[in-house]
Amino acid sequence: LAQLVISLLLAILMHRNAISTFKGGAMFGLLFFLLIYIWFDLWMFASFTGMTSKLMMIDAISNTIIGTITAGFVGWVYGKMG
Repeated sequence: LAQLVISLLLAILMHRNAISTFKGGAMFGLLFFLLIYIWFDLWMFASFTGMTSKLMMIDAISNTIIGTITAGFVGWVYGKMG
């Protein structure tokens, strides 16, 4: 359910910014997901003792990479539809 919510937010923002290429989507996704996951991991680091700084960096980097690729494909699909 959480992934559907973040995907909907991503799709709405990309549509409003008229992103219609893989590169445009990836660039947007890089900034979007980097900020989201830095916020989330800092919150986890401050709130839960199990979150270490190393886990925080790994999580933020890996999720940002996955999100960037996903956003690139969303932009590509928007380009094919329009």
